[in-house]
Amino acid sequence: MSDENYKDPYNLKYFLAFVAVLAMPTLVATLTWVRVIGGWDWQS
Repeated sequence: MSDENYKDPYNLKYFLAFVAVLAMPTLVATLTWVRVIGGWDWQS
């Protein structure tokens, strides 16, 4: 990112909030996959 001459603190806040919103379902999916792969017998 070469936007060094555009320093808007609100832009950074919105970007961090956007990343957090995207990371939440990814974290849930990652934990689910770790459970599925780590303990494959959870369905049976």
